[in-house]
Amino acid sequence: MKIKISGLLCKLIISVFPLIFLPSSVYGQWLTGYNNRIKITIPSSRVSGISSHLNFPVLVNTTMNELRDFANGGYVANANGWDIVFSEDHSTILDHQIENYNNSTGELVAWVRIPELSPGSNYEFYIYFGSIWLDSDLSTTDTWSSDYVSVYHLHDDLLDGTSSGNDGTNQGSLNAAGKIGDAREFNGSSDYIDLGNPSEFNFSTGNWTISAWINTTDTYQNNIFSNGGDDHGGIRYVLASSETGAAGRAVLTTDDNDDKYQAVSPSGLTNDGQWHYIVGKREGTRIYIYHDSGGPEDVTSISAGAGYDLSGSSQKNALIGAGISQQYGT
Repeated sequence: MKIKISGLLCKLIISVFPLIFLPSSVYGQWLTGYNNRIKITIPSSRVSGISSHLNFPVLVNTTMNELRDFANGGYVANANGWDIVFSEDHSTILDHQIENYNNSTGELVAWVRIPELSPGSNYEFYIYFGSIWLDSDLSTTDTWSSDYVSVYHLHDDLLDGTSSGNDGTNQGSLNAAGKIGDAREFNGSSDYIDLGNPSEFNFSTGNWTISAWINTTDTYQNNIFSNGGDDHGGIRYVLASSETGAAGRAVLTTDDNDDKYQAVSPSGLTNDGQWHYIVGKREGTRIYIYHDSGGPEDVTSISAGAGYDLSGSSQKNALIGAGISQQYGT
């Protein structure tokens, strides 16, 4: 039994999904020290909801010859990509986090914190690159607002991308190609990532969201993320692919030690060897599971009651790729 997991977010409120865009070269006022830039436009039609989204992290994922470094025929000065920055007003550098940069191919995977995205107007910002004066990484955990408890890009370092600092400890998982940048591959028998027992993962009665990209072909349970519980169950929550009676479905299980709830995705398989975006969340009195698009046909919700309390969900460590007491696939 094997599963690949690429990019995992734990946050306290729901938000819109990252946006896709097409860049184009432009000319005009410039950020000091730079001679190269690319304009990015996010159409208002791609921003969901009726109100603005504040401090929203947007994914920039592109491969361009221009983004190769000097030695490979491009215009990036630093082989680590440290001179790649983002700006909307040509004077202030936006908070960002470079997840992956390949100097020979020009591949860039970065997250940029956009101050405000409005469904009523297009948003424009710029990738700047080629400054010979930058020799340090400007990536910052401030890219992720306090709404994000933890963010895991799942590289070899297994670092938490937020200021929470809930870094992971690898227990056998291997690096693999992911949906966004890298991923980790778990063998289903002994591999997992131990996140310790951070208080931030004790969600109590609040709203929360957990999301991840996964890739598997198994019909047996693959735990994506779990926290809490004991050898007999206990207070816990588990996001998984497949469960008893729900082969190939995304499943969110929550248990306050009195009432256990399971939300199972209604359609679409998670075990077809393709990448799927799985989201589990609690909002108000309901538990939700989302599979890919999140349209009506891909969402299940069940009532958990107004007083449903997961305050004790810190009994066991939080784990990626395994379940309570390291129960891989059971």
